[in-house]
Amino acid sequence: PVYENMPTMTSLPTKLNEEEKNQIEESAKEEEKEQTSSIVDIINASGYKYNGDYLSEIKIGTSAGAISSKITNNDEKIKVVITTTDETGATKEKIDSNVLGTGDIINIESGEEKKSFRIVIYGDINGDGNVSAVDYVKVKNHIMSVSKITL
Repeated sequence: PVYENMPTMTSLPTKLNEEEKNQIEESAKEEEKEQTSSIVDIINASGYKYNGDYLSEIKIGTSAGAISSKITNNDEKIKVVITTTDETGATKEKIDSNVLGTGDIINIESGEEKKSFRIVIYGDINGDGNVSAVDYVKVKNHIMSVSKITL
């Protein structure tokens, strides 16, 4: 009884025309874009804070590997590269065990979106990743107008 209304012969498409193929590919690309998180969402989920071009709420002694792991959260679509500038002005990439310091640059890429942030570690004035008497002296000298704090 149910089969009475069915056609006697059905055919399945064996070839997709180019227009249908392009529509399917575009749809797949749009789905992939929707699945990649925005960098703002990634930062918020990691527990860090950003303000313009600065990334903060990073604890003293945090390594490049630790922050990379926390931001990527095992998502292969998110790429993180952290760089620093040495005394000679040369830029080099920080590897996993390197401790982060104020002034280091973190580059985050998710899908086609890319953003860079300067790392701020509260109390770390000289950018070595620690809070020490050297940082205190730099702040004191800045307040006393002996020298200026620069990044």
